[in-house]
Amino acid sequence: MSLESVIQDTIEKAAKAIIPVLVTEGTVTKVDKTTNTCRVERDELPELFNVRLNAITTPGSDVVTIYPNVGSKVLVLFVENNQTDGYILSVTDIEEVIINGGQNGGIAISQKLIDELKGIKDDLNSLKNLINSWAPANGDGGAALKLILTDWIAQSLPDPDPEAIINTKVKH
Repeated sequence: MSLESVIQDTIEKAAKAIIPVLVTEGTVTKVDKTTNTCRVERDELPELFNVRLNAITTPGSDVVTIYPNVGSKVLVLFVENNQTDGYILSVTDIEEVIINGGQNGGIAISQKLIDELKGIKDDLNSLKNLINSWAPANGDGGAALKLILTDWIAQSLPDPDPEAIINTKVKH
């Protein structure tokens, strides 16, 4: 190792000791949804406790809260350079997102909902076609119509699967 690289390495180590860290990287080890905080373990640095999931300590209910999965890599921003007061700035693996308290349930997965609606539309169009193609016959008392509709009525649509339509990881 050259003298120049030894000096540069020494300067960098000394500078790291006196320059405050604004953002640090780590891994989530625990999430507390009641306090909206988590623990973050960092390589060769002290573990961070009670890291906020929201930037504001009392954000109220009209807020977006992102809950990271345990094991997720995160960036933690220190508030006013206080290394015991940080909040999650970025997350690699999200467990769920709660918007405005989540009282409305999960958000619909649009393509799956469109597919369900298209199935209902197609079924109703087939009924319209059956009725449209029916011609009354003299003296049958509606027997021909009953025959046409019996097959259609016997084929019920399956109930929508809420788990396929609703994304429970995102609640609003």
